[in-house]
Amino acid sequence: MSRRLRQGQNRGEIDETNTEFRGNSGGRCAGGRERPQAENLTIVSWGGAHTASQQKAYHDPYVAANPNVKIINDDSAAEGLAKLRAQVESGKVTWDVVDMVAANAIIACDEGLIEAIDPDTWLA
Repeated sequence: MSRRLRQGQNRGEIDETNTEFRGNSGGRCAGGRERPQAENLTIVSWGGAHTASQQKAYHDPYVAANPNVKIINDDSAAEGLAKLRAQVESGKVTWDVVDMVAANAIIACDEGLIEAIDPDTWLA
């Protein structure tokens, strides 16, 4: 599934603030599963202060509002594209959200590895 661009936007205009995507294991992806009510969410990021800032700004408030969800942080975003590709090809996707640089996100979209998060559906 390719990421849909906003009207009038071309690939060169995708910025790094919009590069978190849902792995091809959840939502309404081809061969995916429906979103369960209670779950672990594995979020792949860059580690260190970057992950700590995401934890404080996003993860903690989300878990407080959704106590049935446990967030598992994986600090392997540097190898994210290759690892996600391997997971999708094996049919054993374990990641839910991946923080990627824009160039890797475009490649992953083109290869059908990821789909954009609809915040109104997934983060409500």
